[in-house]
Amino acid sequence: MYARVISGQIQAGKVDEFSQKWQEAVLPDLSREPGFQGVYLLKDVAEDKFTVIGLWETERDARGSESGYAQQRLPRVAEFMVGKPSSEIAKVVLRA
Repeated sequence: MYARVISGQIQAGKVDEFSQKWQEAVLPDLSREPGFQGVYLLKDVAEDKFTVIGLWETERDARGSESGYAQQRLPRVAEFMVGKPSSEIAKVVLRA
């Protein structure tokens, strides 16, 4: 299993709107991507930072999700973000 980890900054006071928009406009398409295994949307407890951990069956699936993320899903929530988020792929070595 592989994870795509995306981190970024949310505009102050826009966390709830960001989360709602993400659930309505991003999750439905994401869940139909090949190899999709699940997702976590995390919010830093002290700051308006977010982390998305998307789980994918294979590294190819995780890397393949990049084009849809950058071209289609990111613009749907960009109005709530500050700057461009970072993105990386990681191999899941333990899941409990």
